[in-house]
Amino acid sequence: MAYRSAVLDVSAMTAEQFLSSSREEMQRRFKTVIETEGPIVDDLLQKRVLRSYGLSKRGRRIQPVLDEVMASLQAVTTTQTSCDKHVHQVFWPEAWRDKQPLLDWREVRVPSERDITEYPIVELANLMDDIGPKKKLFLATLGRLGFKKQGTHIRSSFALAYKWAKERASGKISV
Repeated sequence: MAYRSAVLDVSAMTAEQFLSSSREEMQRRFKTVIETEGPIVDDLLQKRVLRSYGLSKRGRRIQPVLDEVMASLQAVTTTQTSCDKHVHQVFWPEAWRDKQPLLDWREVRVPSERDITEYPIVELANLMDDIGPKKKLFLATLGRLGFKKQGTHIRSSFALAYKWAKERASGKISV
């Protein structure tokens, strides 16, 4: 399955205009991205919505607004610790409400313009399951994602995904 990016209306504005803009419109944009690109890691979700307002930075004034609107969505979320050692929320389309997405979702969406830190770990694990045994697994995964080099974040993300996939296969993942 190919990764699809959401198409949002672009409303170029200043940070001050953004801060006073409609929260309902922000919610609509967040939901559109989640439904199109989900599962999507919180950082990428925020970037997509901010770009639709003509903004690129989440400063100390903008971040609280993004956090407030995201919390108001009451979206389907799971949590992951990524290679950057930060805990991130992964937002899922509404169809995954009352389901177990970490156990049941088996998709791999490539190619993609996402940075390795913007992939849900479950998606990397699914790719590794699809490729096969660990021998040359990381190199094959690297190639399927379209990355040319194995940097620290890529190796760390792959290690997290491999561990997660093994735990899922053995039934040790709790949701």
